[in-house]
Amino acid sequence: MSNKAELQALIDRVKAATGPDREIDLEIALFAGWTHVRMKGDAKPYWRKPGETQYFMRSEPPRYTASLDAITALIERELPGAMWSACVMEEGPFAQIIRVMPDGGYVGGLTASNAATPALALTAAFLSAMIAQMESEHAEA
Repeated sequence: MSNKAELQALIDRVKAATGPDREIDLEIALFAGWTHVRMKGDAKPYWRKPGETQYFMRSEPPRYTASLDAITALIERELPGAMWSACVMEEGPFAQIIRVMPDGGYVGGLTASNAATPALALTAAFLSAMIAQMESEHAEA
């Protein structure tokens, strides 16, 4: 998943989810560099973390849509220096990500989202921030 349309479709699924969704987690894992590997003779494929090269290392992707810890770790890795918040407001769970530039401006503006849970809202805000980053990189090119 590497284009804006695919990320936007995933954001729509995150916002429509009523709770944690493992299929969404796995799509985000692929976007974040995890690989799905099937070794000869293995009954089922397994996951490998980004940068993991040992063939025998088997990992399980984080549960981004269920855990604020998991999605914030991804935000810190993919959007270093970004500020984020998640809370429950009268309208429901809300999250935002702000990427501040050295001159005090914002990179890609403010990305914010509402969803069924704080983890889902922050996941949607993260995906929105990734679209904004793609757009800003495209504008610079």
